[in-house]
Formats: sequence, C-alpha cells, structure tokens
Amino acid sequence: HLKVNNLFYDTLGSGKKEIVFLHGFGGSHHCFKALASHLDSNFKSYLLDLHGFGESKLERAFNLNDYAKSINDFIINMKIDNPLIIGHSFGGRIALKMAELYHYKIILISTPIYDYRTLKTRVKLLANKLFKISKPSADYKNASPLMRQTMNNVFSDMKKISFKNIDGNKVLIIYANNDKVVPKRVAYYGKRKMHGSGLIEIKGNHFAYLKETVLLSKVIENYA
Repeated sequence: HLKVNNLFYDTLGSGKKEIVFLHGFGGSHHCFKALASHLDSNFKSYLLDLHGFGESKLERAFNLNDYAKSINDFIINMKIDNPLIIGHSFGGRIALKMAELYHYKIILISTPIYDYRTLKTRVKLLANKLFKISKPSADYKNASPLMRQTMNNVFSDMKKISFKNIDGNKVLIIYANNDKVVPKRVAYYGKRKMHGSGLIEIKGNHFAYLKETVLLSKVIENYA
C-alpha cells in the first residue's frame, strides 16, 4: 500500500494490460478487489482511494477537473501504459471526464451521465436550499463541509461535459436492471450522446458489480 501525489493505492495482478479502478461515493480501493482478483492473470489493476475517501486526504474542495487531473498525474508518475479506466457511479463521472480531457478508454458502471432528476426532485432540493424544509440525501448530510462543496462542484461540472470530445468507440456503459439510483434511461442517454459506445445490462441494483464479478471480468477481458 503506497501513496503517489497523496493518492493511496493498492495493486493486484501481474498481467501486461493495466486497469485503473475508481470507486463510487463513500467507497474506497476495497470496492473493486473482488473484480480485480478475477482479472489478475491478464491484468495489473490499480485500486485507488479517491481524494476525500479512504486514506486519500482532501485538503481543499475539488471539482471534476481536479479529480481527473490527479488521476492522470498518477498514471503518468506511475508510468502506466494506456490503461483502461473503470469507474462506478461517482468514479464513473471522473472516468467520463478523463475520456473527454485525456481520451482514455473507459467503462462506466451505474454512472449518472447527466442530471436525470425529476422536476419534483429538483423542486424539493431547491426548497431545502432556500427554506430548509426538505431533507438532503444521506451522503450529503453525512459529508464534511469540504466534501459537500466538492459534491456540489462535481455535480455542476457534469453539466459541462462535452460529449463531442469523447470517442464513443472507447466507451462501454454498464447498467443494472434494478438500479433505483441510476435508472436505465441514463445509460441509453449516454449511448445516444456517445456514438459507437457499447451498452450492457446486468442483473441487480446499484451495486450489482460487487456480485457479478465473474460476468464483468469476462466483459472486461473482451473489451480491453
């Protein structure tokens, strides 16, 4: 277990191809260990703690560009050769930005690709902000002030992603059929916006990737 650029990471596997895994909000490098263990013969996996999670400190509020740059710097400093970036949910947002800025090949797992909230939800959030009459999400409520600002920044930055600068042929979108957090219409939106991208459905909820490790390892091996 080591740190580079204040990013804590672990590695698994000794294969020639390389993967950088980005966990979801509230997660850590542990989240992808089971999946990476199924890939250890053909891939070397880098399991990161994103800034503000696990052992990676957050010393200032980050935005989406900050996260993408920190991981790109990590890849350069570690001399990782043309890795596949795999992100779940929050980590997928960062992977998407890395595809836009640095043109990496990516896999998005249960990722909020755009602001898909209903009008009712938006009204409730606005009411909470203005009048404090609606409860925020558990993630937001439990976050530190620094992480709350980071969450706001990342959410705002998602609206600025330029899909025309992303090569859809380097994007695979994976969604779960019973995901109550990120509905399937989000995945289909991404498919339409990123021409040439792939789309795969798996069974389960927002965290289906934790159980479907054998299936996903085969998907990754075929895609990488």
